[in-house]
Amino acid sequence: MTLLQQARLAQILTVGWMVIEAAVAITAGIAARSVALTAFGVDSGVELFSSAVVLHRLLQRSESEERGSLSGGERRASRLVGYALYGLIAYIVLSAVVSLVLRIEPQRSPVGIALTVASLGIMAALWRWRLALADRVYALARGQVVLEARAGEAGLPERLEEAYFGQHVPTALHG
Repeated sequence: MTLLQQARLAQILTVGWMVIEAAVAITAGIAARSVALTAFGVDSGVELFSSAVVLHRLLQRSESEERGSLSGGERRASRLVGYALYGLIAYIVLSAVVSLVLRIEPQRSPVGIALTVASLGIMAALWRWRLALADRVYALARGQVVLEARAGEAGLPERLEEAYFGQHVPTALHG
């Protein structure tokens, strides 16, 4: 199986998982009246959209095509994903305020807990697989490539933070 075929398979599995994750989280979140769980599902929907965009690109690409070039449609899709994330933020804030004002308390959700645990393992495995297949990483801001690097390059997380935030943001993950 070629690298492109492996990348397509990895992305198909990612899209499939995102469909399941979004549907289960939104349904369980509504049933439990949980803003956090419902937001997790909506975020999975945003990830589903971006994963579908990547899958569409992988299905269009030939083995010999140069990687890294972005079409106008891909730039628009990147902007739409960004707008969807802003919509998610608005949903979380609005839902949290309504829940506080109306004193709506979320119920426990064993389904939500099980989904979260499953997602941690499944998404980590898919991420590692896709990273192993990648040879280049591109960071986009406002439809423009602001960083290009080899996948797995030393210091890449810090460089991504600098590209997006203008500075390194220390975390427990990388000190």
